[in-house]
Amino acid sequence: KEPRTISEARYDTVPGMWEPGQALVSLNIPQLPHHVSINSFGFRGEEPSQRWKEKTKILFVGDSFTFGSFVDDADTLPAQTARLLDMNLYEVFNAGLGGSTINDQIHFLEKALIVNPDVVVLVYSENDLDDLYASPALYKQLEDNRKMKSGLLGTVYSAVKDTCLFNLVLRARALWRNRNTEGKKAKELDAQGVQQVRGRSLIEYRRNFDKFSNLVSAAGAQLIFVTFPSHHTLYDQDWPSTIGSVLKAVPAIDSLDLTPILKQQGLERNELYLLPYDGHPSAKAYALAASELAPLIQNVVAEAKMSP
Repeated sequence: KEPRTISEARYDTVPGMWEPGQALVSLNIPQLPHHVSINSFGFRGEEPSQRWKEKTKILFVGDSFTFGSFVDDADTLPAQTARLLDMNLYEVFNAGLGGSTINDQIHFLEKALIVNPDVVVLVYSENDLDDLYASPALYKQLEDNRKMKSGLLGTVYSAVKDTCLFNLVLRARALWRNRNTEGKKAKELDAQGVQQVRGRSLIEYRRNFDKFSNLVSAAGAQLIFVTFPSHHTLYDQDWPSTIGSVLKAVPAIDSLDLTPILKQQGLERNELYLLPYDGHPSAKAYALAASELAPLIQNVVAEAKMSP
């Protein structure tokens, strides 16, 4: 059983992209069972406090590295960052959604801005450039899925959405899409070269980043850009990491590259990532990331309050 994204009927009623009120144990990878809760806002994690409107609000946006795939609610990056902040002063929201990249996250941000965040933390992971080639884009796939669930097929969907067969169909569809996309990418790389393709991706990422940044500014919030390396970047010497290129491509803002803090720990690959079962970060990696991010958030908030 996996968490469900928001239905058409409730899409305009909550700020998040997940169907509210879910609590489950995911066994998508049997070796990595983990608890997933979706609160009444449609975000992952605990219910917001009653005083959330009075607090400094931090909104995390990103893909599965933000959502916290394969770790418990309490071990995600947003949750561990929240625990390092003064919970009497701060409210943290996890708007992460796996498989998304910045063109999707623009739409998720527009929806989530109703919580009136003071700081938006955009987390970049290294498949974000490749995910720009998804066709259709994830936000469009989710839109089509909402319409399917609310239309003539809605009765069928409601009957089978929690069955093994339905989940197998969804996983098979995802595998087909990934393989199809990878095949197109391979042909594209053969024809045009890695650098040219990456250059085009960076231009597209920057174009979408500017839109994202403008939305944050128009909302009167501060933006923090966090880059979270893959295990390949940390441990494979010749791996062509995208982080340096992305940091050069985006404007000079408050940013945090987590590569140094993770590298300097001297930990094994399977201590920082959920290997050999999955390449997502472990609870330990998120804890280290949170230890760097929480002070930056506090500094950004303090500077914003001092600005005229």
